[in-house]
Amino acid sequence: MVSKCQGNYPQQRDEAAGETLLELINAEPGEKGEAVVLAGEAVVDTWPGGITLSCKTEAVQTVQETM
Repeated sequence: MVSKCQGNYPQQRDEAAGETLLELINAEPGEKGEAVVLAGEAVVDTWPGGITLSCKTEAVQTVQETM
C-alpha cells in the first residue's frame, strides 16, 4: 500500500505514527467502525505535531466516510 503519510521529518516519528493509524483503520479490528473511531480520537490527541498533515487528512476523510 502506498501511503500519503510521508513527510520530511528527521526521525520519521510523525510518519510512523501515521502509518500505525492507517494500519489500524485498514485492519478493522473489533466492531464495524470501531477502529476508525479510535484512529480519529488518536488524530485529535496527536494533532498538531504528532502526525503529518496528509495522515490527518486521510484519517479525517475515513471517519467522515464511516459516519
